[in-house]
Amino acid sequence: MDFSLYNIDPQEFRIIDRHEEGENVTYDLEPAEEPASCPTCYSSSIKKHGTFQRSARDLSEYAKKVGLIIHTHRYKCQNCLGTWVPQFRSIDSNAKMTNRMRDYIRKQSLSVPFSRIKDELDISVSTIRDIFKAYVDGLDSRRKIVAPRVLGIDENYLNNAYRCIYTDIENGLIIDLTPDRKDDTVKRWIATLPEKDRIECVTMDMWWHYRDDVHAELPGVPIVVDKFHVIKNLNDALDAVRKSLKDDLTSNERKTAKDNRWLLLRNNEDLDLMAEARLNDLLHSFPQFKEPYELKENFRNIYKAETREDAENRYSEWKEKALLYAPYRDFIDTVDNWYEEIFNYFDHQYTNAVTESLNSLCKEIAAIGRGYTFDVLRAKILYGTKATKPAKYHYYRKEEPLSDTIDIGYADTIFRNGGIYEYVGAYMPTDNKKHRRVEVSSGADIRMLAYLIGMKHFWN
Repeated sequence: MDFSLYNIDPQEFRIIDRHEEGENVTYDLEPAEEPASCPTCYSSSIKKHGTFQRSARDLSEYAKKVGLIIHTHRYKCQNCLGTWVPQFRSIDSNAKMTNRMRDYIRKQSLSVPFSRIKDELDISVSTIRDIFKAYVDGLDSRRKIVAPRVLGIDENYLNNAYRCIYTDIENGLIIDLTPDRKDDTVKRWIATLPEKDRIECVTMDMWWHYRDDVHAELPGVPIVVDKFHVIKNLNDALDAVRKSLKDDLTSNERKTAKDNRWLLLRNNEDLDLMAEARLNDLLHSFPQFKEPYELKENFRNIYKAETREDAENRYSEWKEKALLYAPYRDFIDTVDNWYEEIFNYFDHQYTNAVTESLNSLCKEIAAIGRGYTFDVLRAKILYGTKATKPAKYHYYRKEEPLSDTIDIGYADTIFRNGGIYEYVGAYMPTDNKKHRRVEVSSGADIRMLAYLIGMKHFWN
């Protein structure tokens, strides 16, 4: 019988027989070589001590499910009197499937639903989930994480719960996700973040729990409320003003005002010539909307101030006019409650530039991953696409630089891709061994995730 179509790798077995029944194929195997010595004392004085048989699953062969029956012997050492059965490179001890089948499941579990693997290989979802969990635990343990200079904390509603998302703002990476946004969860994550003293600033939305958590775990680190969230609240206030003024309008006027709501909420600089003309017509037809609209744009212009003092003065002037409108008064209360964090922007001009794409991205991920548990969803985001980025390293010659400036020793110079990158630090001249330290964490590139979703290549 010709068994050449089936490849056993590594080739440590001989095929004795092959049985085919419907969609199933079974191979009877025997070891290609007998053991030469005892694995405990290495004595060559061994003999067979009965027969032994084990079964295992292997990858499908031409759409047929493959099972293996391995016929071998138990052996006894004449020297140490120990008994054992042979171990094989292709199948772990006591495993019910080959290593290559397990590796295939690991890779597939990050790319496709478990149910698809179940149908393909005819194994239980619980087995797939166990392999997946062990694989992800291994990836987590080997993953290199270090605190970013600018930490972003945000949340999104994924699979029926708010999940906290931690980002490296400067490098546009999702560093991690936690199953909820509770105080204990967020504090624990920050507390265990390696080298958290590197953090120079934290950006967040106006969720006061995050503020308390950061103050508790990162005392003295400035917090910047991302201006995207401030402007979102501002637009909500303007829309509330618009709704409060509609009572004096006719039914046709209300419809016109409602259909053109987007003109009032859109940033002025984002309007094309036709939209700008329509806005002017709207404000001419409804002059009661003009001042609220201008108040919205004037507040946005506060972010163009060059100094914190100038921004605070502009806000004081703006507030006097905005107090005439009840929805704006509510917005003012919000700004005043977060005054320090909002105006910290002008001392630490960091903003969560990826927040908008992250919000829309997470909605797409939630739709694609409907039905997944949080652990599965997290692993697929962090490890399951081409957006996964390895850590970046800083190279140096000593375990720790002696100082931030070079006054002894010499600087390490690395040549890469035709360019020269010099890493400044003081090194001992006698230490020629190069070391590396994580400079940027591994993570999922947010823009690449957005691209993959747009190209329909996510998890494929």
